[in-house]
Amino acid sequence: MIMKSFYFTHASGKTVKIMDIPVLQAQHPLTFHIQNRLQLFVSKIQKQKHPLYSYSFREYLRNCMKWPDYSNVYEVNSLEKNA
Repeated sequence: MIMKSFYFTHASGKTVKIMDIPVLQAQHPLTFHIQNRLQLFVSKIQKQKHPLYSYSFREYLRNCMKWPDYSNVYEVNSLEKNA
C-alpha cells in the first residue's frame, strides 16, 4: 500500500506533519469517507493552540472507524495457522 505524508503550517507558525495517509483508487468504496476524515483531522489540529510536530492518520482512523472498514483500508494481514 502506498502512503502519503502531508505538511502544513499551523497558525502559530509551527510546521505540522500528518503521516500514514493511505492512497486509494477512485473506485474504492471508502475513498470519500477517508477524504472527509482527513479534512476533519486537519481542522481538529488547526483548532489546537499548541499542536504536536507530527500526527499519525492511521492511529486516528483506528480510533474513529469501524474495524472492518479500517482493515479494508489498511489491509491488515492476520497470520492464521502459522506453525
